[in-house]
Amino acid sequence: MAEYPYKQYLKDERGKYIKVYATTAEELAEKVQARQAEIDHLIALQHNPTVSMYAVTWMRLQPSDLSESRLSDFDLSLRLHILPHIGNMHMLDVTADHIADLMKAEAHMSRSMQQKIVFVLKGMFALAVSEGLVANNPCATLKAGGKTSSKKDSLTAEQRQKLIEAVRGTRAYPFVMVGLYAGLRTEEALALQWDAVTLDGDTPCLNIRRKLLWEKGKREPVIYDDLKTDAAWRIVTIPDALVECLQAEKATGASDFVIHDTKGQACTEAAFRAIWSLVERRQLEEYRPKKRRSRAKKRGADGKKVDRRGYHKGCPHTLDFAVTPHTLRRSYATELILGGADLATAQYLLGHKKGETTLNWYVKIMQGRPADTIKKVRAAFDT
Repeated sequence: MAEYPYKQYLKDERGKYIKVYATTAEELAEKVQARQAEIDHLIALQHNPTVSMYAVTWMRLQPSDLSESRLSDFDLSLRLHILPHIGNMHMLDVTADHIADLMKAEAHMSRSMQQKIVFVLKGMFALAVSEGLVANNPCATLKAGGKTSSKKDSLTAEQRQKLIEAVRGTRAYPFVMVGLYAGLRTEEALALQWDAVTLDGDTPCLNIRRKLLWEKGKREPVIYDDLKTDAAWRIVTIPDALVECLQAEKATGASDFVIHDTKGQACTEAAFRAIWSLVERRQLEEYRPKKRRSRAKKRGADGKKVDRRGYHKGCPHTLDFAVTPHTLRRSYATELILGGADLATAQYLLGHKKGETTLNWYVKIMQGRPADTIKKVRAAFDT
């Protein structure tokens, strides 16, 4: 073992003493100088870290009860929309002008995405101010811009029937029926088990008490008994159409879950995508999500490449409208409200925590529906 006759103690960035060894005095001086420069740099970073470094600290300090989807939103905002612009800058060097340039670069994003970006930026710099890292928050007056999302319509009676007939007999059928006739959120529908389903008696219903989440780093889905809010715990009475669907599904005895993968297990994210793809395949090409549109090509009679439009054997393309899993829930709410359900009943069945949320849905549903509003006006004023 080599001997080092020369050594010197240094206090590192953690405040602990470390030894620097060398074989000559000259070598020791060089090593001490290099190590001290490294320590000084690390100490400086502790007082003025880069935005990338501080983002790690901010994420670590998020409340433990935040949902995986919320944390995923923060992570996405940081990795794709914030750090590429200012990640290498030091926190003290970031000004309101830098933030304005960042938001200008992300101006093409939706309003929803910009709101997430603004939330993360404000949160990070507010924490830095509270810790004395920076004097002022350059995001204090920042507001989200971005494009407002297009109006999301619910399905008409004709579209609902067309959708039901298109998926009847497929694995998507129970999910579509539960969405249209019970208005469950996707995570609630996928967590629904037969022990929470009552199909006999005068009041067939679903006891909503579980949710299914796909958590980052876990291969299998996780079932939780704590729902989105306390209001999400509810008993949803269901109409005959859904009762008949669920009775037929239960008779197969394929799984403990109402909606399941091909092996009868709870749906992974990939398994649910496969189920919903059975709906997307039946849509005309122009109504599918862009990322799901067929890229397959074939040659026509003239020898030119033409779009195959994603046709599948035995899969008729009859859906000439856009539809997402959330569209089913919106359609359920629409039918409730137009069917005469009062706001309190609609709020309970939809599992909304705030009545304001249900009221906003009501207003949006009634907009552009003079044929429905005239009935209420006449009922109020005709004698």
